[in-house]
This record gives sequence, C-alpha cells and structure tokens, in this order.
Amino acid sequence: LKFRMAGVSNFESRWQQGMAEKGHRRQGTRLLLAALLAGVSAEPRIFRWGEQPSGEGDYVWFSAHLLQGKSVAIAGLSHGSAEISWPAARLWPRCAFPNGAGGYTPYVRATLVGDPESRVANPKIAVFKAIILYCDAPPGAALAPAGPAYVRLALGEAEARIPYEQPTQAPTGQVSICSRVFGSTIHTRFVTEWFAHHRRNGVDRFILHDHGDPEGKWGSQRPDLAQVLESQPADSVQVVPMIGPYRTWAFHQKLAYYDCLLRSHTASWVMFLDIDEAVWVRGRSLGELLARLPAYTTALVLQFAEVLTFACRSDREVPLLQRMTYVRTPAPTRMPRKNCVGGKYAVRPLFHIRTQLNTHAPKNRTRPFCVMPDLASGRVHHYHQD
Repeated sequence: LKFRMAGVSNFESRWQQGMAEKGHRRQGTRLLLAALLAGVSAEPRIFRWGEQPSGEGDYVWFSAHLLQGKSVAIAGLSHGSAEISWPAARLWPRCAFPNGAGGYTPYVRATLVGDPESRVANPKIAVFKAIILYCDAPPGAALAPAGPAYVRLALGEAEARIPYEQPTQAPTGQVSICSRVFGSTIHTRFVTEWFAHHRRNGVDRFILHDHGDPEGKWGSQRPDLAQVLESQPADSVQVVPMIGPYRTWAFHQKLAYYDCLLRSHTASWVMFLDIDEAVWVRGRSLGELLARLPAYTTALVLQFAEVLTFACRSDREVPLLQRMTYVRTPAPTRMPRKNCVGGKYAVRPLFHIRTQLNTHAPKNRTRPFCVMPDLASGRVHHYHQD
C-alpha cells in the first residue's frame, strides 16, 4: 500500500507537471497564432527578382511569359506559404491587361499553382516557395504583339507592372532539356560532352538556369561556361540568370523547372535533367523514343541508375560519358514503377503548364498518360563520386 500510494503521488505530480507544460504549450500556440495573424494582416508587397522581402506573403516575381496568345504566366517566389497566407488575409492576386485604348481591362483573378513539397520542409531551409500565377486575358485585352507586352499584377493594395516574354514557335518534334548550373566552377570537358551526348540523342534546345559563380558572374561572363558555350550551335542554348538571396527547397529547382516549362511550352517535349545526369536508351535515341509514343501519352519517365566515377578508365580517346557509362551494370532502381513515381521526366509541356511540380517532375502522372520503361530499355545515368 505504501508503494502504491507513492506511485499515486508520483503520478499526481507528473500529471500536474504535464498539465503545466500543456498550459505553456497552449500559451505558446496562442502567441504563435497571434504572431501569424499579425504577419498575415500586414499587406503583402510585390518585389522584383534580387530584392529582399521580409513580410509573410510577399511575392518576388522572376519572369512572365505569354502562353498561346491568350494568357500570361508569372513565375516567382512567395515569402512563406502564399496559398495559406493570402486566403487567410482575404487577398488574392489579380491581373489587368492593356485594353488598346490607353487604359486597362477590369482586374481578373489569377490562378495559383504552388509548391506543395516546400510547405512541409524545414522553414530554415525553405523560407521561399515557388508560386506560379496564371492570368487569363478577359475580352477586350490587347496582348502582344498587337498590344503592349506587360500586365498589371495586384496583390491587396500592392501593384506592379510586369513585362512578359513572347514565345517563338518551336519546330515540330523539338525536344528541349531544362537544367541548372551552380557552384564555383564547372567541368568544361564534361559539360561539353554532355551537350554532344544529348544532341546525338535528338535534343534540339537546352535551357540552363545559372546561379552564378562566387563573383556573381553568369553565362558567357563566366570563363568556364563561356568556353563551353562557344562550342555550341548558335541559339541552341539559352542561359537564364538566377542569382538571388533566397533560401528555397532544392535551391530554386522548382522555380527553374517551372520557368523552363513556360519558356519551352511550344516545344513537343521538355525534359528535366541535371548536369550530372545523362539519358540512355537502348537501340535508339531519346528523340526517336519520344516520337514513337502515342499521342495520348503526356509523360515519359526514365528511372535512375547510379554510375560511380572512381572506376573510370583513363582512356582519353573515349568520351567521358561513355567511360563512366560502361563501367558497371546499373543496380536495380529503388523507385517503385507504380503510377510512374520516381526517375526523371520528359513531358508534353502544354499538358503540364498548370500542374504542380515536385523536385523532379509534374504531379500529373496518371497512367495510361505516362510511360515508364524498364531499366534495360531506357534509364538516366547519375554520375557521382563514391
């Protein structure tokens, strides 16, 4: 009985301590909610790329693109989760177009496509989230080239005039690759052979989002990348500067992919690929494989196969990619093949421009619209050092 009473006493003390901690947690939750509401109640602002916002819901626009002559897509980052903070503050982004008579059309509500993964990421890593705004032109709007190439974006009381780029019609069957360049230096021979390898595989155009070197130089201003670009056919590589003080999930990867998808929306196929990855297809090129897919297929997924660089042969007459490709048989992928989950994607852009993206691909990947070959038929080699 003595021991039982001591146990009850200990339980009571622990219970009282737990209730006190629970009260502190409740008080902390109330303070957190009050702080969030205070942040949400402040009017969000609109910034150009490179400027540093600080308020919850602030929007930094990166680029804007005219789509099919009837809508404008604005790609950018929001400070915090805009899909939560904007509705909580009873705000929604709106767009107005020039009407051709010196005025503007009435504002229309923009469609928001967000980044669902970054919302659950560590806020110390992902302070900013990729947000794409789609503005459909109302009747009476004067779009480029007949009208001015800009749109007015309003977010609460904030307004900004945002110029947009006009697309050029891509040739039928064009295949584009979206990739990124970051780090202090790049391996010029490897990147040169990476371009040549994918040109042999039927890729016509490359879009590189360059995060710049430590000195803030990008594109042809960088000696290493300039050496690579000089050897490429004219107008086949577009370098987009992406230097900014923003902490995002996967280092701006989703925003870069969104932007590339918008820039390449007139192409037949667009593939998301990193510089340290290369496509391999058995018995044919990537372009031939894509051309043979049925018209209803909107995505092709190639699984990963890791290849170790330390086992490379030293034969410099053999291209670098081939030396690393045939070192060993790729191990089976750990990614499940159900519903085309895993791997790197090639997509028909017009079917995915309003689709959420994850780190590697669009979220719209339902069979039979998606095809995923086995590793023996096609794969993506991922080069890395062990």
